[in-house]
Amino acid sequence: MTEMFEGLGLAAVFVFTIVGTFDVVNTSTATWKRIGQDKRIWVALMCGWYVVATINLLWSRDEMWLWIGGPVLLCTIATAVYFAFIRPKLRRAGDEAIEIQLKAAADMVPGELLVEAAHLVAGYIPEVNILNGCDIRLEAGELVGIIGPNGAGKSTLLKAVFGLIPISEGTVTLRGEDITGLDANELVSRGIGYVPQNNNVFPSLTIEENLQMGLYLRPNQFESRLAAVTDLFPLLGERRKQRAGSLSGGERQMLAMGRALMMEPSVLLLDEPSAGLSPVFQDEVFIRCAQINRAGVSILMVEQNARRCLEICHRGYVLDQGRNAYTDTGENLLVDPKVIELYLGTLAKAR
Repeated sequence: MTEMFEGLGLAAVFVFTIVGTFDVVNTSTATWKRIGQDKRIWVALMCGWYVVATINLLWSRDEMWLWIGGPVLLCTIATAVYFAFIRPKLRRAGDEAIEIQLKAAADMVPGELLVEAAHLVAGYIPEVNILNGCDIRLEAGELVGIIGPNGAGKSTLLKAVFGLIPISEGTVTLRGEDITGLDANELVSRGIGYVPQNNNVFPSLTIEENLQMGLYLRPNQFESRLAAVTDLFPLLGERRKQRAGSLSGGERQMLAMGRALMMEPSVLLLDEPSAGLSPVFQDEVFIRCAQINRAGVSILMVEQNARRCLEICHRGYVLDQGRNAYTDTGENLLVDPKVIELYLGTLAKAR
């Protein structure tokens, strides 16, 4: 009977130690070199204590293991209780505080016209246009989705709005003011944030340093904005000293969105935020986009995952060859037979 209880105690120490250690490392793919030094020390100590406790339990057969294995068991049980019961409550409380904190950044009248792009003609090289008379409107509080086939000009449209490529014809206005051709830094200072699809973090910098770059124009507000952004993306706060280059694709996307939110934008431009992500991270991105929008930040989002995009957006634009093909609410576009056949695929008919 004594040996059975000793075996159960050993198994409990093993399970709780492994669970606690993996949660502290907080990633299933990070290698020993990619996790932080403080976490490597924690893992080494936990494993060392466990090995010593195991040796004493199996071979010494005295009470020496009690003062070694006992603290390990108590610590691992406390760790498991924290991660199972306490931290989820803290995260839920943080999620409830997100909308309150972000509303301070969204002082605008519902229905107000924020961004309007009219008759845009633009491209990357002279005389080769990607956009051929594209029009788009974004009102205060809206989440507008832009879908279409590859090469339709979706990402080009966002870059034109954000001043990254030259516009040969047409205008872009922000609250009625012409911002056509303004530099990106000027647009950021006016309340427009932009998250590109690729190369959207500084891999050699830590998460905290990336967020500091997002608030380069207002460094004295860093602590308050960091608290707001890490409430929205808790992972960024937990791993703020980790280099961005060691993050997964989904984690990098969260960091890129968080950096864009550091300046409290009223308009957020997202270029295919779910591209290349696992289904779990894709769902997380769309959930966060909807949450940011509910807090009052207007979003203009380009997406290849057309169905998921239309499910959360208020209005949608379908681009084809640089022109508006269809425009309607997200709900109506989801059930439009032509949109289903041409852009959502035949599988959508069965849903």
